[in-house]
This record gives sequence, structure tokens and C-alpha cells, in this order.
Amino acid sequence: MSRARYGVPYWRERVPRTRRPSYPRLRKVAEADVVIVGTTLAGCLTAYLTAKDGARVIVLEPDRVAARGAMGGCGWVSREPDLGFRVLQEAHGLRATRLAFDAWRRAATDFAALVRRLRIKCDLTQQEAVWMAASDVEAAALEREVRARRNAGIDGTLIPGRRLEAEIGTEAHAAVRLRQDSFLNSYAAALGILRAAERLGVEVFEQTSVRRVRNRRHYSEIVTTEGPIRTQHLIVTTEAAEGPFRGLARHLKLQERYVAVTPPLAPSVAKECGRLHGTLLVGVPRRLRVSWTPDRRLVVTGAEQAPVPARRLAGVIEQRTGELMYNLLVRYPAILGTPAAYGWSERFTTTGGRLPFIGPHRTYARQLFAFGLGHGGASAAMLAARILARYVQGAPAKGDEIFSFHR
Repeated sequence: MSRARYGVPYWRERVPRTRRPSYPRLRKVAEADVVIVGTTLAGCLTAYLTAKDGARVIVLEPDRVAARGAMGGCGWVSREPDLGFRVLQEAHGLRATRLAFDAWRRAATDFAALVRRLRIKCDLTQQEAVWMAASDVEAAALEREVRARRNAGIDGTLIPGRRLEAEIGTEAHAAVRLRQDSFLNSYAAALGILRAAERLGVEVFEQTSVRRVRNRRHYSEIVTTEGPIRTQHLIVTTEAAEGPFRGLARHLKLQERYVAVTPPLAPSVAKECGRLHGTLLVGVPRRLRVSWTPDRRLVVTGAEQAPVPARRLAGVIEQRTGELMYNLLVRYPAILGTPAAYGWSERFTTTGGRLPFIGPHRTYARQLFAFGLGHGGASAAMLAARILARYVQGAPAKGDEIFSFHR
């Protein structure tokens, strides 16, 4: 029996080494209309959209391209914000929450259309999702969620857990179907979109960090570890607010989530795990996310906590992987004896139960940001890229203000 590969993301291993590009460091004085920092999925999409609008774009990555912020958890692509309707309504009001749900749905549709148009091989498939309550208390909370959706004119039906147990393969007290969601390999999608951006003239440099930003009268000078860049727009899409942008960290909550992946399950075992080979969201609020891959693997994401120091990370990954596998076993006893094949961690930021921050900040001239995307995945990345591209064009749309820092 092969040992688990800790610290190795399964999504990256799905992409052959020959298809994982390597880029040079920036070793020149450069100039561009737009400079993007961070090859998260949001950063790659923003590079593609701004270049498509005719801008000269440079992309900088402090690490390796798509190495940290483009792994995408369990691969789930949602058509709605991860926090749910009721939480957002309490934080932002009914109008803003409706606008957010509409924007999320359009972003999910636009992302799927873009991937298909560019013919990116990233295992994109449509999958149904089920949001389940694992206790009576959670079932009551889920009922309140459905009632809030109905009052706002958004579809939602509470289903007794017993009616779904054969389908989802585990005991549930209540559940809600989330239709027309999707699944994908976010890492492969990020690489494919970045390659498409390169065909539009985008330059990519990795292992190049931003040290400081000097704002001149008519432009900004970005001082990097390798050379300066003159630009009109600096866009930051890293997974955390660090370096010259650490002043924005006060708006964010930095967290670390853990992901475990099983080996391919035998058809007989997969059958005992229910008929729903989509995504299962456990808890209110959601604390566990489980997806099926095309080759019958289970991918589980959860065990979120504050980031740990690098010296402790390897041990914590092993511990959290075991915890996630135990949670899987509780839900699916048929996998008894199945070890983890992969286990790794991902850093991400949230905004403390609120919508993400996308757009400018009054303290940072000529700079745009996309922070706090949380578990939003590809939908949130596409939403952020659309909004950022509109800001670059000087034409933000009605509704973009609900994602601003000063809403």
C-alpha cells in the first residue's frame, strides 16, 4: 500500500510535468498598463480579461506560478456565495445580498463558458451539490436559511434528510439542493487561462516580489526584487495581504484549510457511498466540503484554523489529513481501511462573514485588490476579475460598490 503524499496537492499532480510551465524572473526595467501580483485563479483571469481589452499586462508571482493560491480546495464551483443568503443579508441587507447572488450566478456561467471557449482541459463537469444539516440545531438553521431565500424570491426547498440518505450515502437531518454547480481542477484551469493570456501578449515573471510602490504624478513605480516597473494600474490578487499591502490585513482573517484525497475507490465501494457523485456540504455554517473526482476519488476540505509556522506545518498537515479521513469514514463507513493518498494545506482569507473586498482602497493610489474570496473558488475568481477589469477601463458597473472596501 502506497504512503500518503503529504504537502503535495493532488490537483498539481493531475497535470503532467511537461504541461507545468516555468517562467523567468524579471531582470529588466519594464513598463506596462497593468501589473498583476499573484497567479491565483483570480489573477490569471484578470490578466486574460485586461489583455483582451487591449492593455499591456505584466504578471508577477512571488513564488512559482499557481503554486499556492490556485489549488481550489475540493474543486467545487458554486453558483452562490459560500456563506449562504441569511448570513449575508444580516451583514449587508437584502438589496446587496440579492445583487451578490445574481453576480455570483453570472460569474459561474461566464467562467464555464470561458473555459469551454478556450478549450482548457481542467476536468470541468456539471455536478449537483447538496447542503446538509448534521443535527437538529443545524436543521433549524437550514430551515431559516430556506425561509430567508423564499422571502427574497430565491429558489430553495428544505428536504427531510431521510428522503436523501440513499442518494447522499450518509445520515442527514435536513438538506437543500444546489443545482447546476460544477467541479474542476482549479490548478489546471489557472494554467490554461494564463497560457491564453500569454497569447494575448501578457508577460509572466515568477520568483519576483514587490518591495515597495512609489506613486509619481502620472504613474506608479513598482520596485521589485529584480527590477522596477512603471505602470498605471497595480492589481493585487495574492491569497493574503503581505509586503507593501500588509496594511490591508486588518480587514481580513487569514486562515489555513486542509485537503485530503483518497485513492480511486472500487466501483462497489463508491456505490455504497450513495448516488450523489457531486459535492456534499456538511454543516450550518459549512465546515466540511466533499467532492467526487471523475476517477472516483473523494476529496474533502475542512479543519480550518489559523496558519501555523512553517516549521510545524508538515506535522500539522499529517494530523489534519487523518482528521479529515476520520470525518469521511463517519459519513461513509464503506471506505473503512482506505488510506489518504494526498494531504496538503491552502491559505486563504475571509472577511469575517461578509462579502469579499474587490476594487480600490483610498489609501493606495492606482492600486486595485481582490481579497477575502474565501471558499468562493472559480466563481469568486471570475467575479473579481470582471470587476477589476471594469475598474481598469474606468467603467465600474452598478452593483460593484457592494464589494468595495468603503461599502
